[in-house]
This record gives sequence, C-alpha cells and structure tokens, in this order.
Amino acid sequence: MTAQESVDYQMQIDFLSVINRAAAKKVSDIHVIVADSTLIMFRVNGMMERELEYSQEWGEAFVRAAFASADISDANYAQNEFQGAQKLGSTPLRGTDGKLTLPHNVLAIRLQFNPVAFGSQYLVMRLLYADDNPNGNGDLKSLGLGERELNLFYRLRATAVGLNIVAGPTGSGKSTTLQRNMIKLIQERNGEINVITVEDPPEYPIPGARQMPVTNANTEEEKDEEFTKALSAALRSDPDVMMVGEIRSLSAADLVFKGALSGHSVWSTLHANSAPAIITRLRDMGVQPYMLSDPEIMKGLISQRLFRKICPYCRISVKERMSDPSFQRLKTALGDYGIENTYLRGPGCKYCNHRGVIGRMSVPEIIVPDAHFLQLMVKGDTKSAIDYWVSELDGRPLREAAIERMLKGYIDMDEIERWCGLLDQRPIY
Repeated sequence: MTAQESVDYQMQIDFLSVINRAAAKKVSDIHVIVADSTLIMFRVNGMMERELEYSQEWGEAFVRAAFASADISDANYAQNEFQGAQKLGSTPLRGTDGKLTLPHNVLAIRLQFNPVAFGSQYLVMRLLYADDNPNGNGDLKSLGLGERELNLFYRLRATAVGLNIVAGPTGSGKSTTLQRNMIKLIQERNGEINVITVEDPPEYPIPGARQMPVTNANTEEEKDEEFTKALSAALRSDPDVMMVGEIRSLSAADLVFKGALSGHSVWSTLHANSAPAIITRLRDMGVQPYMLSDPEIMKGLISQRLFRKICPYCRISVKERMSDPSFQRLKTALGDYGIENTYLRGPGCKYCNHRGVIGRMSVPEIIVPDAHFLQLMVKGDTKSAIDYWVSELDGRPLREAAIERMLKGYIDMDEIERWCGLLDQRPIY
C-alpha cells in the first residue's frame, strides 16, 4: 500500500467512524462545513448540534473520502460543482478490502456536495435507517397518526383511480409516509396488484413493488429528462398503482396526471406549504385547471410536518410560564380549556439524553376534496375554500391537528408556533 493509499484508507475509516457515531444517536443529517477548520454538526430530532471539529486539511480529505465511498455518483469529484451521490448500506466502502461497511441499521446515505463562497466546502449526508419500519408492515400509527387520519388514508388507498399528493418541506417525512402507504396498500390487496415506483433514487425498500431508480443524470435538465423517460416507461409497464418520488416539473406533472386519467392510482410528493397550496402549486406549474378541479382525479391532498415530542419525564406545566407572553397567546387561543393538561419541553433528563425531546411525530392535514372545494382553489379563493373544507367537509387544518396533540401532552406550544405561527394570530378552526 502506497503512502497515498494509506491516507485514503484512513479517511475511509474516519468517514465510517463519523457515520457510526451518528447512527448510534439516530441522527437524520450530518453537516460537514469545511473552512479555516472543519465543523461537523448533527441534526437530531430536527435540532442542529455541534459534534466534532477538525483541521481544514482533514475536512477536505473527508469530503473526498465520502465521495469515493459512494455507489451512485458522478465519475469524478468536482469541488466547485453541486453534486449528489448515494452510498448503499448493502455494499462495503469502495476502495477497501470489503470489511468496511455501514452500521447494520443504516439502509443508505444520500450525499449532497455544495461549493460555498470563499473556497469553503459543505457536505450534507442524509441517513436513511433500515429500522424506521423494522417489520415492513406499513405501520402508519407509529408515525404519530390518530384514528381519524388513519381512516382517511384507508379511504384514499381504497380508491382505485386518481391522484394523491403528499406535500411538505425537505425532511418532513413525505417519503416515509408514501412508503408506509404503499406497503399497506400491497398488503390490503393481498399482493395482487402491480405497484411501480419512480424515484431519484429509491430511498426505502417497498416489498412487492417494482422500484425504478433515476440515477444516470448530472444536471437538473438531465434529471428531468431521465425522470420523464422513467415515468413514460412505468406507464407502459401495466401498473395498477404508481408512486412517483416527486412532481418536479410540468412534464412530470403531465405524465402523473396522464396516469391518473388512464385508470391508475398515483401517489406522489410536492413541495408546497399546505394541503390547499398543492392546487396552487400545480396551477402555477402549468397544470390545466379542468384537471385540478376534477374530484375524480384529485383524490387526496396531504401536507405534514414532523413535530418534536416532549419528554414525559422532565416536561413542565405550562402554568410555570404564566407571566410569559406565550402563555397569554395560549390563553387567547384556548381560553381555559385544556390548560391543565398542557405541558412545555423540560430541561432534559437521562431518559431523553438531556434534550427535553424524545423523537418526532408526524402531524398531517388531509383533504379529501369535492368539486366545490377544488373550484374555489382553482379560482384562487383560498380563504373560502378553507372555510368550506372546515365547515362542510369536516376539515382539520395542521394547527388544529397539532393542538389536539398538545392537549394530549405529546408536543408543546413552542413547537406549534414554530410550524404554524403565533397562536393568537388566527382563530382555531
């Protein structure tokens, strides 16, 4: 082994050491910032934490080692270009003797390499865990969904034709929600349906589905082109159900709607701020209004966020902050109802690793729209559409769903205000 090969091998070991450290803490994302020194930060339960610090030289070598370890990547690492890659947990690190492998509970790592101003480098690694659904049973309840939401998802899965879209920002659990619903759907149909997915690339395995990756593309234009090709191929492959990782362009949207119009059930994700905003986003992309206003096509509009769950052992009563302005906002929103059972994140204890939180739970808003709701949204009358959804379709917006969980002691008002705005700004529907 040459001196350079020895250095490269050591960096592979360092790379694996950081991954092991992160996996032991169930870190969702590892941030590596290389400037005058190298800072490694972990995102745990949605919170950024400083973890390690090394030299600039170490960081530059670490980023190169991370790229070299990837199974799916460009041919060469280019420091001044945006590049994506993926490392699969089922294969040893490239360039090693086969003994260096990812932790058993890490299914894959998604890597994003970013050039930063002033010659810095920035690497973000998303860890995808194999044990997020250890039984592979499509369990949605463990994500934090209540009976009402589980029943709504059951209704959507029971519909053989139409489009269901899950919206939310990056890291809101959209892919997990899709995966669990696909597993559940295959089980409910006794495996007698053909489920095809198109993903860039597949994040989680879906037993019984044919998962088609979109990987051989570098630029966004090439990705859109390859994604469109894969969608066209999926439509020609006799699907009953299609799952599309993301509607990322008008060409992709056209094919998704083509699938829904031609007698298939189609599930996908979209970047939109709320369930009603899915219609607005698709309209802005150029989808025809007649398709957006048809309830035979638009079956389910879902938006979700991941809320931090407060530790039940060190949580504190909200009454301890009676003099705080936030308590007055809570009183304005709730009156006296539920104050007795409302708690705040505590100072931390052994049970929660001194964080005050014990994981995250999904909080969704789910719309099963009718023609009138869709027509109001297509016309741009969002307020009337939401009022109609709440009053006539028994709708429950995200904030109301979150407050329901707060009154059960799962989350606190600070977390609600972080995602939904100040509690005294709008009435609770």
